[in-house]
Amino acid sequence: GFLYFEDIKDIDRMDPSAVKEGAEYVLHQLLPKENINGVEVFPWSIGETKIFFRSGVLERIEIMIDEFIQESASRLQSWVRMRKVRREFVIYRNHVVLAQALFRARVERRRYWNVITVIQRIQSNFRRCIAMNKARRL
Repeated sequence: GFLYFEDIKDIDRMDPSAVKEGAEYVLHQLLPKENINGVEVFPWSIGETKIFFRSGVLERIEIMIDEFIQESASRLQSWVRMRKVRREFVIYRNHVVLAQALFRARVERRRYWNVITVIQRIQSNFRRCIAMNKARRL
């Protein structure tokens, strides 16, 4: 029976003990015990309908909220910057891959034409030899 965020809209119909239990759980997580005059006490107290805080606790809670908002905004900004840089990187990488493919095609084409040239020279020399043999026999 802890109080979760989606239950807030139904808080009027909830069991008061479940609300109190959920509030205690959250407060235990956020505000641990403090040592006051050698006695460990929580800096808060829960009544039937209200939560009471010792002096300075609300300021600490507001600081925690501000830090959370600042960290969340920083993460969001970081994520947006990462997405922008990633998009630019993917475009750059695609262009590099295309350039590499074109270069490989050019190298292969040149190699192919070199092979064709060598074959043509071999055929030409072979035909020349055959023609010279025929000429000698005449």
